[in-house]
Amino acid sequence: MAPNGSSGTFSWRSLFADQLVENKGSKQVEVPVEEALQGKHVALYFSAHWCPPCRAFTPQLAKTYSKLKKDGKEFEVVFVSMDKNQAQFDVSAGKPQPPSTAT
Repeated sequence: MAPNGSSGTFSWRSLFADQLVENKGSKQVEVPVEEALQGKHVALYFSAHWCPPCRAFTPQLAKTYSKLKKDGKEFEVVFVSMDKNQAQFDVSAGKPQPPSTAT
């Protein structure tokens, strides 16, 4: 990936805002999209609090994500919320935490 966050003609900034929200322990911080995704395999995970299959799958994904990160894999999951407002997002992004980066 090029220093500007692009891979060839593709740029992560064409999909996302300049900043993503990343879980850092118990805090959520904004990070530049290039910093969060540069050089990593990236999966997009669309989910919402009102989706029962999503609620069932998120804990499994979080467990697998944690194992991959612990094993040093360059892998990132971008959690794309389909919730309609911040309160709904907070429910779907609650415990267990979804993977670390969200848009």
